[in-house]
Amino acid sequence: MINGRTRLHVVVNGTMTGQRYIDEVLLPHDCLDSEGIQRLVWPARSPDLNPIENVWNALGRQVAGRNYPPTNKNTLIRALTEEWDKLPQQLLDNVVQSMVRRVECCITLHGGHIPY
Repeated sequence: MINGRTRLHVVVNGTMTGQRYIDEVLLPHDCLDSEGIQRLVWPARSPDLNPIENVWNALGRQVAGRNYPPTNKNTLIRALTEEWDKLPQQLLDNVVQSMVRRVECCITLHGGHIPY
């Protein structure tokens, strides 16, 4: 979110699904309701509308560049959490602010692939 972030949520068992994301990430933090954002009942059809991939890429580069890379699940979780806290807020703000351009481009291309 702009000017802030939640703690990193680590998915330990299974796969993160849309419903799991709502139940485990959004609802506990009341992110949508507190901002007056109405939830849609269907998922977006364009994977390009998921800017979190840019954040995961940056986080992955930070973890891979550590002096002592993680060697097991516990050190990986610790490294991810530490590097998450170090990510520049401006990076997260830029990703959020890019959504207007992403949605406009997706509409123009009738839901097709957008160049991001």
